[in-house]
Amino acid sequence: MSNPLTDISEGEPSQLVAGDTWTWTRSDLAADYPVADWGLSYALRREGDATTVKSITATAAGDVYTAAVTHTTSAAYAAGTWHWDAFMTRTSDGARVRVAYGTLVVMANGATAADPRSHSAKVLAAIEALIEGRSSK
Repeated sequence: MSNPLTDISEGEPSQLVAGDTWTWTRSDLAADYPVADWGLSYALRREGDATTVKSITATAAGDVYTAAVTHTTSAAYAAGTWHWDAFMTRTSDGARVRVAYGTLVVMANGATAADPRSHSAKVLAAIEALIEGRSSK
């Protein structure tokens, strides 16, 4: 079984759990963006929430950028789909380049969530209950 604290994935994950430690690396960027001159950061926005932006700043060692979010920080991420952008920023003048973008799903922390099912799962259960004639409020 893999250990998420020591088995660090290459590239941005597609699924994460709120309340877990999140870590991933990008070793493919240093050739074009040397770690001595550039920094990697992420901006994340939850789908349907135009006002909340979360930032992640990667660290660099050798030729590898590593993004990490502590379990206490990730606990504040709401479950749902998040859109992310990865930016390289030149340290000498602040010039910024978007190098990647995508989406990821943050799953509810099953240990603390009242109902860890996704919104879709809850709606599906309500529709099925209605069809079967046993709907709730």
